[in-house]
Amino acid sequence: EQAEALRALSRQVVSQLELRRNLVDLARIAAQAQQAQEAMRQIAADNAKLARAIASVSDGVLITDPNQPDNPIIYSNAAFSRITGYDADEVKGRNCRFLQGPGTDKNAIAQIKNAIKQQREIKTTLLNYRKDGQPFWNEVKICPVFSEEGNLLYFVGIQTDITEPKQAEEETARTQTFLNSIVENIPHIIFVKDAKTLKFVGLNKACAELLGFPKEQLIDKSDYDLFPQEVADYFTSKDQEALSTGKLVDIPEEPIKTQDKGLKILHTKKIPIFDASGNPQYLLGIAEDI
Repeated sequence: EQAEALRALSRQVVSQLELRRNLVDLARIAAQAQQAQEAMRQIAADNAKLARAIASVSDGVLITDPNQPDNPIIYSNAAFSRITGYDADEVKGRNCRFLQGPGTDKNAIAQIKNAIKQQREIKTTLLNYRKDGQPFWNEVKICPVFSEEGNLLYFVGIQTDITEPKQAEEETARTQTFLNSIVENIPHIIFVKDAKTLKFVGLNKACAELLGFPKEQLIDKSDYDLFPQEVADYFTSKDQEALSTGKLVDIPEEPIKTQDKGLKILHTKKIPIFDASGNPQYLLGIAEDI
């Protein structure tokens, strides 16, 4: 009887120990579950903040899924809709190529395709088209997103509408071309020298014809490469006078013996061109055959 009582007591002790162990395990599991829930809430909060940030930026943002056929769009922000005119529901599930059109640079498209294939970042500028058919210049940056294991998850595209600065750049280029054409074709002789070396850095057609050399042969040449020393000394002294005084030097009659046009008398004006610091950078010469 005494032995049976001991066995019963042992079973009760073991049962109590197992119960206590189970309670400890349950408590640990409950704590882990609470930590996991807290982590999930924090992740959700962080994701919500990130989503609000992406939604509020002025640049268009697209996220595509390269693990689905044709790498479709799975997210677009409000700025993308404002830039392109397409609502989010209209672009979801489509490949980004629908923004391309007849004026889109095929080389830029090929570069993007190659970068996506190689899973690397790329930045380029494209002529894209809005929903209403109007073209716009789109500065595009595409970045791959990888998992911790190195697997490709998404591509994120950031789009900036640079139509206005691009148009301003093109207008500046047209204006520069127009002015260059005027300078090149004006009958007056125009040349530009480097202020330090007094070598030609630019000249127009009339100047090249007067000197009797092709323009490309005159660039980076000084008067000493073209004229006798006495003549070059005179031209150089007038150059230095303009540069040292910082004022226009007017030479009413300047004789010059040309390569194939004989002796010419020029009315020449020389004036320094200053850099942003106020130092002479170039010497501009304008002459008329009188």
